[in-house]
Amino acid sequence: MKFDKLLYSMVHIIMPFTLLIAFFLWGHFYLSKPVWENVTDNLSIVAIYYMLVSFFWLINIKNIRNVSQEIEKKNSII
Repeated sequence: MKFDKLLYSMVHIIMPFTLLIAFFLWGHFYLSKPVWENVTDNLSIVAIYYMLVSFFWLINIKNIRNVSQEIEKKNSII
């Protein structure tokens, strides 16, 4: 799998899902929040995460592609 696709899936799929689950469990078991309040709080956190990550992704897309190409070249040599 290409590095940029792996990084994209980690940043935009796996990490938000992990944050959502972790914060939901924290709010449910430790803070004893009601379920609906817990869900809305967690979705707002994930929304803020998506906005920030998307902004930084757009700024650094050229660098990400360059690093991905360098990694592919190194792997093809070996």
